[in-house]
Amino acid sequence: MKLRKILTAIRDSLLNIVRHPLLTLASVTTVTLMLLLMGVFIVVSLNAGNLVKVVAQQPPVEVWCDATMTEQQQEDIAAYLAADSNVLSFTMLTPEENFEQLKQSMGQDQSALDNFDYAKLPYVYQVKLQDPDLAEAFVAQIKAFPGVTQVDMAESVMQKLTKIINWVNAGTLLAFIILLVISLFIIANMVRLSVFSRAEEINIMKYVGATNAYIRWPYILEGTLIGTVGALLSSGLVYGIYQWLYQRLVTGQSSSDLGVLAPRNFVLPLSQLAWIFILVNLGLGVLIGAAGSAMSVRKYIKV
Repeated sequence: MKLRKILTAIRDSLLNIVRHPLLTLASVTTVTLMLLLMGVFIVVSLNAGNLVKVVAQQPPVEVWCDATMTEQQQEDIAAYLAADSNVLSFTMLTPEENFEQLKQSMGQDQSALDNFDYAKLPYVYQVKLQDPDLAEAFVAQIKAFPGVTQVDMAESVMQKLTKIINWVNAGTLLAFIILLVISLFIIANMVRLSVFSRAEEINIMKYVGATNAYIRWPYILEGTLIGTVGALLSSGLVYGIYQWLYQRLVTGQSSSDLGVLAPRNFVLPLSQLAWIFILVNLGLGVLIGAAGSAMSVRKYIKV
């Protein structure tokens, strides 16, 4: 398409928007509301996934080692854990530290341990993993190290958390597809009304020899512009609402006794979310506007 035709199509699309302000307002409002819903869903899904991930990292895998293991064996295990990308963090408890924990757990009955030789207690590595789905592979690898006698992990908890993560991902994808189809349907019908209101004008253009592309492109550009404006408006609303909620939830939570469920531990900061829902909204806004307009013009005007 030549530059003159492109400029003409842009001019016609802008004129169409100005000439029919009510339809334009209805279309922009519809796209904004749909993308606002999509943006909110993206934010909720990402935070839900992050919450599951944080909770999944809490039950540590305990690696039990022989009390007689050498320093070299300890260093080998520590080096492996430090190099494993799936290991979030780890700590080693010496026999003496295990003995102190045992005494604390017994409360007032500590006298029974007066003659106990704590040197017989094992070394224990407490390991937190990034991905609970890889726990079994980690256990198989760590068991191969000399000095490792037993590996304990909350296997049932790991499996349940893995299933939850999979369900969250599947639900996100399904809702994304449903909202996309609904958005395309709504904007297509809005553009259809717009096209019908200009049926006489289009017929005149066809009679004087206007090509199909010449008639279609202003509507496609109009839909693209409407979708872009709706995406920007919805992104701004999501940005403002999330920033307000984040400050409400996180500010003043330093003294909270909620542990891992404290909002500051799982609510993602706006800097990690903004670019995601803005890009998704812009992409969907352009797609919905352009595709909806193209479908309406082709189907209902037959050009």
